[in-house]
Amino acid sequence: MAESIMSVNWMFILLAEPSATTNEGRCLQVSNTDQSTLWHYRYGETELDWGENIEINENTAEGGEIIEEPTEPVEPAAEVNCPTVAAPDLAIREGRNRHPPAWNKYYGAKATISVWNPRVQDPKEFSLSQIWILGGPDSNLNTIEVGWTVYPHLFGDDNTRLFTYWTSDNYRSTGCYNLHCSGFVQTNSHLALGGSLNPFSTYHGSQFEITILVWKDPKQNLWWLKYGTEIIGYWPTSLFKYLKDSASLIEWGGEVLNNKLNGQHTTTKMGSGHFAEEGYQGASYFRNLQVVDGSNHLRPPGVIRVIAERPKCYNILLQKNNNWGDYFFYGGPGRNHNCP
Repeated sequence: MAESIMSVNWMFILLAEPSATTNEGRCLQVSNTDQSTLWHYRYGETELDWGENIEINENTAEGGEIIEEPTEPVEPAAEVNCPTVAAPDLAIREGRNRHPPAWNKYYGAKATISVWNPRVQDPKEFSLSQIWILGGPDSNLNTIEVGWTVYPHLFGDDNTRLFTYWTSDNYRSTGCYNLHCSGFVQTNSHLALGGSLNPFSTYHGSQFEITILVWKDPKQNLWWLKYGTEIIGYWPTSLFKYLKDSASLIEWGGEVLNNKLNGQHTTTKMGSGHFAEEGYQGASYFRNLQVVDGSNHLRPPGVIRVIAERPKCYNILLQKNNNWGDYFFYGGPGRNHNCP
């Protein structure tokens, strides 16, 4: 057997600086290095009993003690004039930084995500779909991450599970999954972080989805997490240097860990395991993408950029309409005749 060489395949869309002076070469860079590929392993050595299942909604719009009721972001009362979001060409960008730099201020993000149970080839690989809240330079990146994942090495099975993650130093020594370390404070006794999501979507069948909202309360130094209609808990801003006030970048998308067994690309699927062109009931999707602005309003994203590291393995198609707002289909099978 050939030596396993890990890499991460990214496929996501991101918000970039809308100014005409933005250096797009920098804004669209993605790293091919393995500097930060181990972060999903770090807290996976201990077997845990993750317990309960979490029931989820079928293709609908919305899927303990709380120290103080947070002020949730609201929809703007009047129509907002935002830049037109065009679907840019799918691009591969290789460079130094895992997450491109950005200079805007964001106070949260929201999306509805279809839930699937992708096959994972190797137990130490994973497939995930999530929202990233990001701040700081790549060398000392601060992140809050929420979504669903299939990760046998961490959870001990092939179930699709709700998860959170955070780091304040680019995954080197701080942060963890769920409640594996001090950091995220759970205030909800009804939902289990790490719980299995059931049911999940089926190919050309029923589509099931979850709605995730992460936002910074304007009256508290806390980043709150809401799942559907349930507030789950918060991250204190004291955990972070570059997320104390706001985030500088928002990302939505999928990620696969590729262990390159036998020198080949993994067959671990992303999303449904089908390419974006198959659309609804074929491909996975994120819909109703929104960001939280400085006035605590949910707004449509501004300029959106698309990144796919290996579009012959996993790809993405960005679109927009009145019902789903800004949305995208994404995913793929991994290794195939065009992705050896």
